Amino acid sequence: AVVSTQSGHYGRGLKRWLQLETISAFEFLTNIQSDNDKFDRRNSSYNYEIPLMTVRMLTLVKATGERVHSIPSSALNNCFYTLQADILKEHLIFLTESVKKLGYNDEKYLLVINSVVYVLMVIEEWSFDTHFIKISRFKKEKSTDCDSALIPLL
Repeated sequence: AVVSTQSGHYGRGLKRWLQLETISAFEFLTNIQSDNDKFDRRNSSYNYEIPLMTVRMLTLVKATGERVHSIPSSALNNCFYTLQADILKEHLIFLTESVKKLGYNDEKYLLVINSVVYVLMVIEEWSFDTHFIKISRFKKEKSTDCDSALIPLL
């Protein structure tokens, strides 16, 4: 009985951690997309000028991924993979909406287009990394949602 109680406490703690990570990740994403300096120009590793918000978003995705390596639960790992994919998706949606709002003559227009291309290039580069292959596979399979995956931990 003691083991199951400890396991339940452990699982609830991991689930709460995921909830906090999700909340803070999307708050951070919202903040970087609304910052006054979001369109400050940065040079990318592919020599594209991209907005600062994209650099920050990719840093967020990588930082979230670094925390996954310390998680003993494969179910929770999959939930973190989903979180990373959702961050990328939300940022690409934001960039798409930004392009629609900006006119062709706006200097930010090309910057946003460069950002979309850059994110896609980074995703392609990451596609050879084991961690990101797992993200892609989990998102495609979508064999389970995070709440049901965590039930055995509780």
